[in-house]
Amino acid sequence: VLQGPNMQWQPFFSGFVPDAIWFGYIKVCISLSLILGSFAAPRILRKMPDERMAINLCQMIIGLSLVVSVLTSWLPSVFIFFMIHEVARGAFRPIADAYMHDTIDKKGRATIESFQSLANHGGGVAGLLFSGFLGLHFGISWSWGVCGGILVCSSLILIKRNKK
Repeated sequence: VLQGPNMQWQPFFSGFVPDAIWFGYIKVCISLSLILGSFAAPRILRKMPDERMAINLCQMIIGLSLVVSVLTSWLPSVFIFFMIHEVARGAFRPIADAYMHDTIDKKGRATIESFQSLANHGGGVAGLLFSGFLGLHFGISWSWGVCGGILVCSSLILIKRNKK
C-alpha cells in the first residue's frame, strides 16, 4: 500500500515547488525523517511497551498523515504532514523487528524473516501496481488518500482485534 507515496512523491510535489532542484531538498528531508523515526523507535517503545500497539500507532500515523497531506493545498502543511508520514515509516520497521525478536524464538525467526522479505517484495509490487493504477486514473492525491485510508482502517481493525 505504501509504494504509491514512496514512488509518487516527485510528481506530487511538482505541483507545489517552482523548480526541480527542490526535489533534492525534499529527498534530504525524507532521509532525515526516516532516520529521526528510527531514532525515535526505542523511545516510543519505552513509553508504549505494548509493541503491537506501537506498530498500529505507527501505521495509523502513516495513514492519517498521508490523508491530511492530500487534503490540504498549502505547501508547508503538505510538506509537514508528508514528513510526519516519513518519521512514522522510519519508526515502524525497528518497532516491528523488536516485536518479532521478543515474541519468536531464534530458530523460527529466520523462517519468518525470509517469508517477510518475500512478502514485502510481493506486497510492494502489488502496492505499486494498485497505487499506480489509482494515480493514473484518479490522480496521485486520490491514490495517496486511498492508501492512507487502507492503513488507518487496517490499524483500527487490528487494534480492535488485539483488545479481545
